[in-house]
Amino acid sequence: MVMPTKHTTVARSMLGIGAALLRMLDRPLTVSGLWDAAKGVPAIGSYQRFLLGLDLLYVLGAVELRGGRLRRAGQ
Repeated sequence: MVMPTKHTTVARSMLGIGAALLRMLDRPLTVSGLWDAAKGVPAIGSYQRFLLGLDLLYVLGAVELRGGRLRRAGQ
């Protein structure tokens, strides 16, 4: 689920995962570097959910890829 519902907590929703990923992007990171930092977060849980959260951030324009590194948009 993208949005939290009665059965999906904020942390386990794609918005929650996206927020957790944005907090980790305090400096530009490669996708694999971000995954290394994020794989220990219980709410993310799997590489598939990590990629869905990252895709959501990209579609929303919250992150961008420059020179092979992810960064928050506008950094």
